[in-house]
Amino acid sequence: MIDDKDELKARVENLIDDVDYYLRNYKRLIQIGYSKSVLDGEIQLLINEIKWLSLDI
Repeated sequence: MIDDKDELKARVENLIDDVDYYLRNYKRLIQIGYSKSVLDGEIQLLINEIKWLSLDI
């Protein structure tokens, strides 16, 4: 568990950046061989972690 609020905010920002990357590059990633279901799952995991960590901010 991250105790420092600044570290927690930085982690949430990093996760948001990761979600943004996947969403911006979604079609390209599928075209180069990534599985749609794996990408969808990864995006959902990131969103869930953002929600969970945001409860502590």
